[in-house]
Amino acid sequence: MKNKRKFIWLSLYILIYSFSVLSSHALATESELKNKTKAVFIYKLLRYISWPESKKPPSNKPYMLCIVEQNELFGHLKYIEEKDKGFVVQAIKDYSDADDCHMVFVSASSNISTQQILRATNSILTIGESSDFFDRGGMIYFSYGASGLKLNINRSRLMESGLKISSNLLRFADIVK
Repeated sequence: MKNKRKFIWLSLYILIYSFSVLSSHALATESELKNKTKAVFIYKLLRYISWPESKKPPSNKPYMLCIVEQNELFGHLKYIEEKDKGFVVQAIKDYSDADDCHMVFVSASSNISTQQILRATNSILTIGESSDFFDRGGMIYFSYGASGLKLNINRSRLMESGLKISSNLLRFADIVK
């Protein structure tokens, strides 16, 4: 019952966020709506992932979410950052810039080698949106099905990195590996 309630609150938050943003923009494209939804999901992942003590930020510092290249998603995450000071969004250009990141999002259109980022990011949650993201060592990727956004999780890669994922999130995701 408690898990169902959390899922309902998460869904309501996504709906409210989407409607509030849509009301300020008369017509949202499908791409914009997808990016807004991804932004909320990425933000909410912070509540369902536990980092090893050595990787957690000090209590007076926020989690750092890094995005490879600035894009439309970056803008939506910056909007959420303004509302919640619990995380900071930063664009990175190279895998070597990921050292201070807790989460790294790699877009499907990124020109940076995902392999290099994934090799250099131990205990950093890697999120992507390309269908071969898991084959390259990624942890979470977004896909779209008939019912909308799907969260796909590479549980073994998460465990190898020392990250722990809440069973509440696993219930609503497709476990690929």
